[in-house]
Amino acid sequence: MAMKGRNLGYGLPNGGMIRNQLVSIMRASEQLFSALEDADDLPDWVLTKIATSMDRLITANNYILSKLEKRRMNPKNMNDKKLEQVCEDACELAVIIRLNGW
Repeated sequence: MAMKGRNLGYGLPNGGMIRNQLVSIMRASEQLFSALEDADDLPDWVLTKIATSMDRLITANNYILSKLEKRRMNPKNMNDKKLEQVCEDACELAVIIRLNGW
């Protein structure tokens, strides 16, 4: 039986697609982090790509967390365990981003 997703008011359910993309982002960032050393000299365009990616991901993260937090504060949704897990996962992702200095 398929899980029923939360209706956040945006039409079609695309949480699975986003989660798959986030896995790819985490894998790529871990590989890049492992490949680089602090003293490496990188081209400016790489720095720009990473900075832009970080900004966009943090912006999306903040928006969704705010939306979920607002929903969680709604008394009819207070026992939504899945929502709490999504918030925890998003917070962990935010911590990874901050720890890596992105």
